[in-house]
Amino acid sequence: MVAGVPSATITDALERLSQVQRVLLQEVSTAQGLSPIQVRILGLVGAAAVRPSELAGRLGVTRATVTDAVRALEGKGLVAVATDPLDGRSRLLRVTEDGQAVAARVASWGMPVTHHLAALPSGDQGALLSGLLHLLTGLQADGLVPRARMCLTCRFFREASDAGGVAHCELLRADLPDTSLRLDCPDHEASG
Repeated sequence: MVAGVPSATITDALERLSQVQRVLLQEVSTAQGLSPIQVRILGLVGAAAVRPSELAGRLGVTRATVTDAVRALEGKGLVAVATDPLDGRSRLLRVTEDGQAVAARVASWGMPVTHHLAALPSGDQGALLSGLLHLLTGLQADGLVPRARMCLTCRFFREASDAGGVAHCELLRADLPDTSLRLDCPDHEASG
């Protein structure tokens, strides 16, 4: 880290936060007899069926890594894999009832960090969220993070027209203050 350079200090702070997140995820995974990737898969699948290839993209891992984790989860009775009725070559993954119970138990693994972020003033939260999403957008454009369904990369998103203005979502026909920006929107359609 370069002393007195804000971007270097922020990079160091993000690395420390990442370390905390990894430790928290490992602790909850171990307590449930799962791997961290298995916990993340249970959290991402939720109620809707998902293709393994979509999970691989969202997690930033190979399809083989997802396949191995899904096989383990299937062996534990936490997920079920079925043929996609719209494409017989594809598979859909859904969480079983037992898997939903485990997912509910592990869903709060990041709460210590969330608790401290919630203590920040709303304006600081919005500025932090907006800054992080802009950072992720740049890293995504550089190919360093997997494609995310972020507001900033959506065809419906409109930046604020002036410094004090508020962004807007054309699909929802709603203003989007910084605290409402999404990292993973189910209605996302890539811009351009």
